[in-house]
Amino acid sequence: MVMDQLSEEVRQESPWTMMFADDLVICSESREQVEENLERWRFALERRGMKVSRSKTEYMCVNEREGSGTVKLQGEEVKKIDTLISHNIVSTDRHGLTTTAIGAVGNWATVGRRSRGGRRVHRQREKRKGKSVGLRIGTPNVGTMTGKGRELADMMERRKVDILCVQETRWKGSKARRIGAGFKLFYYGVDSKRNGVGVVLKEEFVRNVLEVKRVSDRVMSLKLEIEGVMLNVVSGYAPQVGCELEEKERFWSELDEVIEYSHG
Repeated sequence: MVMDQLSEEVRQESPWTMMFADDLVICSESREQVEENLERWRFALERRGMKVSRSKTEYMCVNEREGSGTVKLQGEEVKKIDTLISHNIVSTDRHGLTTTAIGAVGNWATVGRRSRGGRRVHRQREKRKGKSVGLRIGTPNVGTMTGKGRELADMMERRKVDILCVQETRWKGSKARRIGAGFKLFYYGVDSKRNGVGVVLKEEFVRNVLEVKRVSDRVMSLKLEIEGVMLNVVSGYAPQVGCELEEKERFWSELDEVIEYSHG
């Protein structure tokens, strides 16, 4: 809410501006445009007592058609990166759902990198040649799955979401059940009053599930094979600010375990 107010004069609708808890992504169609947008953000924030970190600001170029070039912030060159977890477009609707369409719009983007507990969470992917599959993937915090099944199914159908990772389901057990409209929820939880994670799939992808790995009530993953492409979907629910350090460290350890297992 604070950042919404501070950035009202420069913020654009998704996917051109994407704001997260402590990250900002700016998408533009040219090098000149991304520099102009960076400067507008820098000026808007500095006049309100905030600063843009030059050391943590990076950019990447998707489907580069121009010759070699650089992005500069106040005359200083911004570091260029080749891979950013995935080249995605992200948008958020009024339900708080974040959907990701595999692909990209625009050629240039800048992104801030962050770390948790001293551990880098930005992961580089190997460049591989092969098939690609277009999917729409979303992730909302549902608060509870009780009474929400049909609502989520309707939303996925309306927005054409193929896979939905849900957090704070508050359902106890290690099961799978249909929630309506041809969608199936795989979930795991140990307490009906807190935490719980799950993954909802379209009916056509249910038979493609090869493995379900339920690590804890904060981390689970599904392995699917779709059109010959292996896909690992991880649903994670990170501990809140007030949680104990031990719980936070356990979450990151579990997440690392799942990521390493997925790449094994």
